[in-house]
Amino acid sequence: TLTGRQHFFLDHDWMHELGEALPIYRPPLDMNRLFGEPRLGSDGQREVTVRYLTPHNKWSIHSEYQDNLFMLSLSRGGQVIWMAPQDAEAIGVLDNDWVEAVNRNGVVVARAVVSHRMPEGTVYMHHAQERTVAVPKTEATGKRGGTHN
Repeated sequence: TLTGRQHFFLDHDWMHELGEALPIYRPPLDMNRLFGEPRLGSDGQREVTVRYLTPHNKWSIHSEYQDNLFMLSLSRGGQVIWMAPQDAEAIGVLDNDWVEAVNRNGVVVARAVVSHRMPEGTVYMHHAQERTVAVPKTEATGKRGGTHN
């Protein structure tokens, strides 16, 4: 925004012209139909399409300080992806299972945190976690990777 603050309503002529003055619902894009990207789960694996949010962690600077012993003792000790129970059930994931998040920018592997605090169709993973020790390689790329894709 022009002020640097968050706004729910943007009262600018150009925002009104673009229909962006208020937030509206937009369904997830069908990347296969729009861009010809391969469907996930086409070889029998289960998939779920979600909105992938990557908020900044409030206890770190870039990728620093998330993987020291003190910080790891406050959480599960590594990268996690929070997801709704409905989404986890749709793909057969239990709490603390390893999951792959795939999009056109890359692949990340992390443990699932299945929580009723997450709305169905939305997952989040803190931005800039680069702890790749003891993280399995992805099936899609054969590489390890944090959230810096």
